Amino acid sequence: MLLLLSEIRKKLLWAWLVLATPTLLLLTIQELNGVFVGAGGTPWLWAVLNLLPGFGFLLLAAILNLNPGKHIFKPVFRIILVITAAYLLWVLLTALGMRARPETQSLVDYFRQAGFRPAAFQLVLLSIFGLLFLRRETTFVPNEKIMGDHAAKALAKAKAIQNLPRAEALELFVLAKFPELFANLNQWFAGKNPGVLNDLALLQNQFNQNREQLALGVADPKAAQREYNRIALALLGVIEKM
Repeated sequence: MLLLLSEIRKKLLWAWLVLATPTLLLLTIQELNGVFVGAGGTPWLWAVLNLLPGFGFLLLAAILNLNPGKHIFKPVFRIILVITAAYLLWVLLTALGMRARPETQSLVDYFRQAGFRPAAFQLVLLSIFGLLFLRRETTFVPNEKIMGDHAAKALAKAKAIQNLPRAEALELFVLAKFPELFANLNQWFAGKNPGVLNDLALLQNQFNQNREQLALGVADPKAAQREYNRIALALLGVIEKM
């Protein structure tokens, strides 16, 4: 099963909002109860440094609509979601830990020390977000069967909503008629999106080279199949723009 990056972005944004809210509520309650008297803005600075970068990255990706047609393997998304949830729960547990700190330790010292704990985790998470949203191609490319099943489901959906151009393109994809698919996509995007036409020209050239090298026996079959899957996944992303 494949998921569109635009769908993943929404899910991660909601997950961040839901899981970051308890930490913010906890700090707000402590502030209202006067627990932070003498700590200045240190607790809130800690919260900003640990919660804002990830949320800001996701929000910026949504505003800029980065690579919306990119497809991600569903198990990969689940791993990213688990890592995101683990990080935010770690931040929450760190906030809860301020009540269990040694009596000799001030709140300022606690939050200053606590700021270093999730820093490496946050750096890993932001790196994952960077690969996810900034890289145009998928790191983990699904196999031909998974893409075929996804295309078949997308075809049924396109027919249900009467998106005939997309349905026609998906039919060609399911039948693996890629020369006809390239012609169909080039005709549909002509005069509409020069950027997509450039991408199609590059993909078509790569597709032709891959098939030619395989036919001549100069390409490793496994490497050729991986290249074929990569091109097919990119074509699915183009079809999603129709």
